[in-house]
Parts: sequence; structure tokens; C-alpha cells
Amino acid sequence: MGTLDLDARREEAEGEPKRVKLGGVTYDLPPEFPLRAGEHLANAEMSAAVALLFGEDNATDVMQLLSAKDIDAIAEELYGMAGGEGATVVRPTPVNRAQRRATAAQNGRRTPQRSTR
Repeated sequence: MGTLDLDARREEAEGEPKRVKLGGVTYDLPPEFPLRAGEHLANAEMSAAVALLFGEDNATDVMQLLSAKDIDAIAEELYGMAGGEGATVVRPTPVNRAQRRATAAQNGRRTPQRSTR
């Protein structure tokens, strides 16, 4: 069995950044979807995902303009990720809410509690 050379594969696939126009500004996104961004999306940590995709310097401005549908469109159209059922933007569940609370508590932050009504 041969060795899968991910470095060589990335060099071949590495191309131009993905471009998104939002609010009259064109942003360069990474050529490949960062795995960490997907993890942030799965945990409903939108600010962190946006910072990875759009860059830390742009995150605050982009968060003012971006919608969940925009994130889905970026994942589907630019990165070829499937949408629909189980789309990129994962809605909060009791499990990932608990994970967010635990992470926030470790970082000394509080997260809002959702009503169970």
C-alpha cells in the first residue's frame, strides 16, 4: 500500500482563494474549507468560524452582514459541501449547547441558557 501524500495533493489543489462579495467588499477565503471552521459551525460558534474563513481582522464587520443562509451558500457553492438535511450550519442541540457552556465556563464566560418551555 502506498503513501497518501497530502502535501502533494494540497500543492496541486492549492489555487486561488475563494472570493465572496458582501456589503460591497470582496473577501478572499481559503482555497480549501478549514476543518476547524466546520467544527466551529457544528458547535454553533459562528464568530469563530467566520474569523477562520474571512480573517480575524474582518470577522466583526462580516458578522454584521452574514446570515446562516450565506454560510450555507459559501459551504455549498464555493467548497462543494452538501446542504439540505444536516446542512453546514448545525442548529443548536442539547449536546452542543452543553459543550458550548462547558467551553465557555473553562474560558471564564457565561453562555445564555435556553428556555425549556
